[in-house]
Amino acid sequence: MWPKKNAPQTGNYATFERRILKRFQPAFQFCGPDIPIIPLIMSSPHSGRLYPNAFLQESRLPKKTLRRNEDAYVDRIITPLAAHGISQITAPFPRVY
Repeated sequence: MWPKKNAPQTGNYATFERRILKRFQPAFQFCGPDIPIIPLIMSSPHSGRLYPNAFLQESRLPKKTLRRNEDAYVDRIITPLAAHGISQITAPFPRVY
C-alpha cells in the first residue's frame, strides 16, 4: 500500500502519507508487566477505531458500514487482563484502513 522508501513522492500524496504515518505512531500499543509472569500475549490488531478524515472522505462507504469490519472493543475486553500479568498488544487503526 505504501510506496517504497526510495520511490519519488510528489504532490498531495506525500503530504497525506506523512500525516497518516505521524498519526499512527506508534503503530501499536503494548501493555503488560515489566516482568511477565505468564508466557502469553493477547493481541487485538483489528479493533482500532481511528479513521482519518481523509480516508472517510475517499471511502464510498459510510463510517457505520466500515465499522462492521472491526473487532469492536476487543481491546477493551482484554485490557483488564494486564492486572493478572497478561501482556497485550493493540493497534489504533481499523482493519479496513
